[in-house]
Amino acid sequence: MRSESVAARLESGEFCAARANAVALQQQTIGAINSGRVPAELQEELLGSANALLASISCTPPEAEEGAADDARTLAEWLRENSG
Repeated sequence: MRSESVAARLESGEFCAARANAVALQQQTIGAINSGRVPAELQEELLGSANALLASISCTPPEAEEGAADDARTLAEWLRENSG
């Protein structure tokens, strides 16, 4: 799961790779919403979480906000619970 990859990269200090994965996750999220694969009642929360995660990761200089890895794991858990 891409959000797990973001969390792992953050925990290992690979902030640029984590940000790249978060960008891909955001794009994948938008694609899933646009294609109708995400129920309407979950779209705002899902996209908001993906956007917040991306916003919390900086590559230059490499850093991540406190708790960004936890946010990525929380998003991964949410995705598991809410996916068909």
